[in-house]
Amino acid sequence: GFYGLYMGSGTRNALIDRNRVHDSYAKDTTHQSLTFAIYGNAHAVAGGENVITNNIVYNIKSDGIIQGIHINNYNHYRVYKNTVYIDHPGSNSSAITYGIQSRGATNNDIRNNNIYINRGGSGNKYCLYYANAKISNYNNLYMNLAQPASNIGYYGTGYATLAAFSAASNTDANSMTHNPGFVSPNTGYLMPTST
Repeated sequence: GFYGLYMGSGTRNALIDRNRVHDSYAKDTTHQSLTFAIYGNAHAVAGGENVITNNIVYNIKSDGIIQGIHINNYNHYRVYKNTVYIDHPGSNSSAITYGIQSRGATNNDIRNNNIYINRGGSGNKYCLYYANAKISNYNNLYMNLAQPASNIGYYGTGYATLAAFSAASNTDANSMTHNPGFVSPNTGYLMPTST
């Protein structure tokens, strides 16, 4: 598998800022191993939060499971102002796609992120995947719902609309679902053009 950035056990007060993670399998888009662009695998503490901010994930194309940002059952993460762009409409994969996944922890704060997913294949797709309550708001969650098994979010089950996901999870009341119209995303120029 591929890990762009990996925070291992004991990591506290880390700042993952202004990185570009891209082209993990540029020469083999049918590769079926896992892709974790940014992976948090450590408990932080109040006052020593791990902060993931201002990062860009793009050109991640494979037939395996793809996770833009993954926080693996751990506490005290702040995930702010990241862009995750997963665009592989020609994929025939049955693997799952996650923009941001935060599993068991309840005190992670996930705000002002821009998630774009347009991946083909039968695998489930989620902009946000939460196992329980989070602080989550002001995110832009664009999902090409014309693709099979597409969901804005997961909270106990998948939800195709932001309204349904927001009501179930009690999060993202001020989030939106809008195509940002990035200038040239496959080259890493992810400035939105849409107002």
